[in-house]
Amino acid sequence: MPTLFGSLNVSRQSLQNMQLGISVTGHNMANAATEGYSRQRVVLQNDKQYDGTHVLGMGARVEEIQRIHDVLIDRRIQNQKSDHSMLTAEKDVLDLMEASLGQVLDRQSLSAEGTAASRGVGASGGLSELLDEFFGTLSALTADPSSTALRQQLMNVSESLAVRFRTNDAAIRELQSSVEEEAALEAANANELIAQISRLNREIASDETKASGKSNDLRDRRQQNIEQLAEIASLETTNNDDGTVTVTIGGVVVTGVPEPADTLESYVTPEGTLGFRTVTGQQDIVISSGRLGGLAHARDVSLEGLRTDLDSFAVRFMNSVNDIHRSGFDLQGNTGKDFFTGTSAADIAVNAELLDNPSGFQGSADGTSGNNDVIHQLFDLSKTRNPEMQNQNFVDGYADIIGRFGQRIQGLNTAIGDNQAIGEMLTEKRNSVSGVSLDEEMTSLIQFQRAYQASARVINTLDEMLQTAISIGV
Repeated sequence: MPTLFGSLNVSRQSLQNMQLGISVTGHNMANAATEGYSRQRVVLQNDKQYDGTHVLGMGARVEEIQRIHDVLIDRRIQNQKSDHSMLTAEKDVLDLMEASLGQVLDRQSLSAEGTAASRGVGASGGLSELLDEFFGTLSALTADPSSTALRQQLMNVSESLAVRFRTNDAAIRELQSSVEEEAALEAANANELIAQISRLNREIASDETKASGKSNDLRDRRQQNIEQLAEIASLETTNNDDGTVTVTIGGVVVTGVPEPADTLESYVTPEGTLGFRTVTGQQDIVISSGRLGGLAHARDVSLEGLRTDLDSFAVRFMNSVNDIHRSGFDLQGNTGKDFFTGTSAADIAVNAELLDNPSGFQGSADGTSGNNDVIHQLFDLSKTRNPEMQNQNFVDGYADIIGRFGQRIQGLNTAIGDNQAIGEMLTEKRNSVSGVSLDEEMTSLIQFQRAYQASARVINTLDEMLQTAISIGV
């Protein structure tokens, strides 16, 4: 049978419950602007007791202080951040390459015909403009084959063209080297986050072993670190029964308690690509997204592809010019010299003999100074379609290379915009679940306050009843 003292205990427990509720509400309100904070709530469970005749309620007890969050949304945000970082990392690298090309890229063209529109647009030192100037000078030279001034102009333009080939190739290699350095820094940042997650694993496990309930604030901090790590490298997480989280990157467990199971490093593989591996185990891992994934794709696919295309173009252009020039005669009747020297875009140059003596330019087909047949053949390269370049001429062929590179940047811009919209939607969804609403917290605060006052009123009533019982000797 319930007693007055039992009822007092129920009210006392209620006071404690409401006081805890006010504390948790105040904690929520204090962290309303804290990034990564998940609101908390007091979960109450009613107690009951059987007195032999009736099942009577014995008030309520606090079952837990619950962290309000959605695991599915957290993981989707984690994956979205990995994808977004991968896209932006690659785009940042390609933007730098675009600036180095000295060319405004036609990012809207989706065909070889469309990319041809990009020539003539951009900085005056761009390769497209220099090609136009090269063929334009040849066109002028056909009218006056023996002109020393035009021959000198041709040498100057050709040397500028060769320098631009070398500059573009060097810029790509330099940017690839910079990407390697940036990847090493990102790997170091990832290792610091792995260490922080491992330390938080220990603190969370320790807290939850010592006291009932979950270490909600530390779990929020750990989730933030996991999402920051996901921005660097694609990962998977596994929640363990002891409150710890196991983080796996490329199939390798990296977190531990309290020290990391392993750490990451970047390196250049024997094949010349950017690779990643564990420091302790030296185990190669595949990172498909995150900034590291974006840097690897930018270096080994986008930049290397552009370098290969430009190198192939330079070699074809050089060989085509040399084949025609070698068959001609200069103003002294000499023949057999190459116009360009070198073997690739990295070392292409105008023959030094021609730079020093423009009269050595072999523009005549029969050895006479007025013959311009070889010059015409060289000029016709601007119109001749090459089967090795998708049946395009050199001007359109280069425009196609640059156009495809520009399309890659445009594609990244589009993908980043789409991914960002998804991220904003997911963030809004998580805020609706985990975010702190000051209006809701004020309502909860009033509710706890009134319940506290009511419990205090019950205690006063029970106190009066006890005094009455004592006075009559019950």
